[in-house]
Amino acid sequence: MAKHTLTDAFFEWNSVDLSAWVRSVDSAEINLAEVDGTTMGTNGVAEILAGLQTFNFSITFAADEAASAVAQTLFADAIAKTARAIEIRPTSGAKSATNPGYQTTLRITSYPLLGGAVGELDTQTVVMRSTGVAMTRATS
Repeated sequence: MAKHTLTDAFFEWNSVDLSAWVRSVDSAEINLAEVDGTTMGTNGVAEILAGLQTFNFSITFAADEAASAVAQTLFADAIAKTARAIEIRPTSGAKSATNPGYQTTLRITSYPLLGGAVGELDTQTVVMRSTGVAMTRATS
C-alpha cells in the first residue's frame, strides 16, 4: 500500500456519518493485554502471551450542536452509557483493499463539553472503548 496522508477520514457512529466534523483521528487501535505465561525451565526468558483485546479510539471533532451533528449524535449516548456500532476508514471513498473499513461496537468513556482557548475552534476529543464485540475489517 502506498503511503498516504489523512485528509478525508471516514467515521460513522450508529449509522450517522460524522466525517465532516472530524479534526483528527488521535488513535484508533487494538491493544492486547500482556499475560505472563512464564514457567520453570524457560532459560531465564519471560514468556508473554497475548491476552484480551481492547479497542481504544480517540477522535477530535469540531463541536457542533446542530441536528445530526456531533452533540446531537453523541451526547445522549455518552450520558446513557449506550454502546453503538461504528465504522472508520482512511478515506470517505468506497471500501477497498486500500481503503478498508473497520467495524465494531464502542462505548463513549470521555465526552468533553467544551474545548479551546479564546479565538480557537471549539473542539471535543471523544474517547471510545471496546464493549466485548469483535472488530472486523471489510474491503468491499
